[in-house]
Amino acid sequence: MRRRMLNNNNDDLVDEHTRFLMRFDNNFKVDGYPPPNIEDGLSIKGGEFINDSTRTGYKYTNMSDSYGMIDTSNVLSSIYFNDGDPFTIDFWYKPLAVIDGCVVGHEWTNGFFYFGIANENGLCLYFATHRGSYGIKAGNVNVGKWYHVAMVRDINNKLFCFMDGILVGQLQCPSYSLRLYNIDLNKQRDGSNRGSFVIDNFRISDVARWVSDFTPPT
Repeated sequence: MRRRMLNNNNDDLVDEHTRFLMRFDNNFKVDGYPPPNIEDGLSIKGGEFINDSTRTGYKYTNMSDSYGMIDTSNVLSSIYFNDGDPFTIDFWYKPLAVIDGCVVGHEWTNGFFYFGIANENGLCLYFATHRGSYGIKAGNVNVGKWYHVAMVRDINNKLFCFMDGILVGQLQCPSYSLRLYNIDLNKQRDGSNRGSFVIDNFRISDVARWVSDFTPPT
């Protein structure tokens, strides 16, 4: 893939709580404060940059070599992400096919949040915690539509799940550090559950940005 760049643009996506932000604007750019360790902490491969009339993103497919991994222990600072600390993960997501697959997950099977398409009496958008033991249906899959997805842990260890700024539900989640396990894109650690989608503006923040409905950032 193309060379990774530390970008540090000054815009509405980067503020004092933005610790990691991946952009895919026909190049791979990373923002954050302090600047994240992108050389040792990322593996993004097997995809391609893709443009549409709305935005540019990175396309993953259901091939075995199409996935990404964020090494949270290297990328994220221990100053901000300890046991019980709040965080927000938000990104733009466009499904390209209705395939049972994990889009973004906290390292399977030990992590505590997952988002993707699941078969719950029919394939649907789905949030889950506790190895998939608890979950929330988030609606039907609209192929080709851009969705803003957000998962927010507050200080009470509740995971707030949002689609396009609308709260679709809450799940109880563990209190341990986000840095304890990696974040996977288009895979679970057993190598299964790959989908077909485009992702953009993947951001990790050290604060619970939203606990009620909001207007998604661009």
